[in-house]
Amino acid sequence: MRTEWNCASVDAGSGTPIRRISVLGHHLSRCASATLRSHSCGHARTIRYGDSVQVQCIGTVLNSGKNANLFKDDVCSFIVGQTQTSILLPAIGDQIIGLSYNESIQFTLDTGDPSHPQAVHDAAQVVTVPVGSVDVHVGMTVKIQYQGQSRMGTVVGVSECGKQATVDMNDPLAGEALELTVTILQLGSGVKPDQRITLDSIPEPLHVPDRMLRPSELQTFDGVTNVAVYISVCGFVYDVSTGSSFYGPHGAYGFMAGHDATVALAKFQLNPQLLDRPWTGLDEGELGTLLEYVRTFQSKYPVVGRLRQ
Repeated sequence: MRTEWNCASVDAGSGTPIRRISVLGHHLSRCASATLRSHSCGHARTIRYGDSVQVQCIGTVLNSGKNANLFKDDVCSFIVGQTQTSILLPAIGDQIIGLSYNESIQFTLDTGDPSHPQAVHDAAQVVTVPVGSVDVHVGMTVKIQYQGQSRMGTVVGVSECGKQATVDMNDPLAGEALELTVTILQLGSGVKPDQRITLDSIPEPLHVPDRMLRPSELQTFDGVTNVAVYISVCGFVYDVSTGSSFYGPHGAYGFMAGHDATVALAKFQLNPQLLDRPWTGLDEGELGTLLEYVRTFQSKYPVVGRLRQ
């Protein structure tokens, strides 16, 4: 087994800013474990299917009290009732029906719940690998070669001699009960739940400099070869240097730096093998996820050019 250690280190207490989530067809229903906390008054407009909303979603690991970091900055935007196949949004959407601006709802995801993002911790995904001459520590996020594939994992133990490390390739939320608190930040309307998302739904940046970057040139903007950190999404290159804590060499998503990350973002997976791949075969749910990422990138990071295909 060949071990490849990267320099992306994440504090074990904070985890990653965005968590890969696999949503099953079953959505949460309102139950005894869900509680409503109202902060509004009067006859405020309430959420219904088809509304465009922005919510704060704080997920807490019940066993440790740590933030589950389900979404970047604990905030996400989506259309209630829109088909989503790869994230938790349909379940959240079902929970917030009937809420108004600034209202909150709290509910629990037990490990046996079909909507839990990672209900089972697979012991087979915990492996011992040689360290070599690299200094590693518990809590460090690393990339290893396992069964012929590049895999991300967290160091959970280091041998006394320092020559071997135990790496857990499970999602950090695997087998953990979660408590979610969802607060309505913005509320809009006018989008039909059955409206289809296609590649044409992905907006282009308003201003794109007249610059073309070859893939080999893009790879030099990884925060190491060059201080700047560039990532390509849908063929547009963004300078994400201000988000280097996420996308730089010490970030959980540092493996995306210097690459086209369109497919990895759309599939919501920390998988280096999804980099630099064509994005023409994405399904509607993946395109919906990609649309939210594109909106986030366009609102936070400048475009420096296009990627030469």
